Formats: sequence, structure tokens, C-alpha cells
Amino acid sequence: MSEEIRPGAGIEFVYFADYVKDSIRIMRSLVYDVLEKQMIVSQATPPVLPSGLKKEIVVTYLTRRDGRTTRLGFSAVISDFIKDYELASREQVPAIVIHQTGVLKKFDIRLHYRLDVPSGSGLTLSYGSDTLNLLDISIGGARFSFKRSLSLLPNQPLTLTLGIDGRQYTLEAELLRIWSPARQSGYGGLMLSSVKFLHEGGMVEHLLGKEIFRIQRQLLAESKLLS
Repeated sequence: MSEEIRPGAGIEFVYFADYVKDSIRIMRSLVYDVLEKQMIVSQATPPVLPSGLKKEIVVTYLTRRDGRTTRLGFSAVISDFIKDYELASREQVPAIVIHQTGVLKKFDIRLHYRLDVPSGSGLTLSYGSDTLNLLDISIGGARFSFKRSLSLLPNQPLTLTLGIDGRQYTLEAELLRIWSPARQSGYGGLMLSSVKFLHEGGMVEHLLGKEIFRIQRQLLAESKLLS
């Protein structure tokens, strides 16, 4: 475990608990004890349920480096729950045991709300026969650029095709906003748009959540999430 984190420190962890309803949650906790590859922390806010055992998470915390506040993070799993962990004050409290599985890196927690789609990710979006230039995506929606010749209007319902590693899925959506990119932004001749996905749970949302999580983990492993 990193020398920069100490008992009493506050942490946040990205908890991939429910792809369908709440998708990605940011949980807050307090460090009780630090071991070599493990740490014992307080029950999170909001609390982690027993079903969270063995869940993959990303632990993040703030520290000072070179006179600046920096957020660091590492991949981990929830390895155990302790019902009555005894504090130095002799008080017994519920606790969580976290096992570190990844290396410590600079980290931007905002990236876990929406994924900037990298090239070659295997994620695609199209409308009819027109391929949309997917910019970013989350469980609940996406942003993309499109040709001005494509007639799209705000509040318009859309039937989109989401591609995940070559497999195509139909996705109902609502177009929320259309705007022109700033000049010299690299989007010459294109418009920008944001859409809200209207899926109420189901297989497509679950698969999308898993794919976003997979890409985020891959980017983190490749050190592309450095802030």
C-alpha cells in the first residue's frame, strides 16, 4: 500500500455496483488501518451491501505533491467485511477490507462519469445508414458530431444502432441538444449533439455498462487516465 495514505485519511472509491440503475457510484470512506496490500476502511457513504464482496473498485484520495493537491488512484477489490472492527477507542464499528490490485497513478475521478471514446474502442453509434462520430458515452447518453446534411432536431426521438465489438443493438433515444462547434475546433462542416438513452434497464444497458467499465480499466492500465 502507498506510503502516502495513512490511517485517518478520507478516500473515495468508484464502485461499479449496478450498471442498470445507478451505474457508477462514488462512495466515501475513512481509512482505519493500512497494511502492505490491504487497508481497512469505514463502511462507506452510502453503505456497501454484502453483495459488494469481491467487487472491483478504484480507490482515490487527495495528497500533496510538489506543493500541489493531486488525486491518486489504484484498482482494488472489496475482499472482506468486518462486523465489529475495534478502534483505538475500543469502540466497535463495521468496516470494509480493500485489497489493492493495481499500481498507484494520478487519477481524474470525473472520467468515471462519462467515457471519452478512444479510437479502436469497438464502440460505434449510427442513425439509419449514417455513422455518427461518437465523442463520449455513458450509461445514460452520448455526445456525437454529425454532418449538417443530416436532418436532426432537438427533442426528436431517435432509433440508434449501438455497436459493441462488432455486434449491433437497437437503442431508443431522445435528442436533447444541437449546437455548432466553436470556430477552429476541428469540426468543420459538422454539428454537435447530445442524446439521452431511453432504455429502462435490460440487456443493452447492462452490456454497455460492462463495456465502458472494461475500456476504463484498459485505459487505466495503459496509463491513459493520467491527469
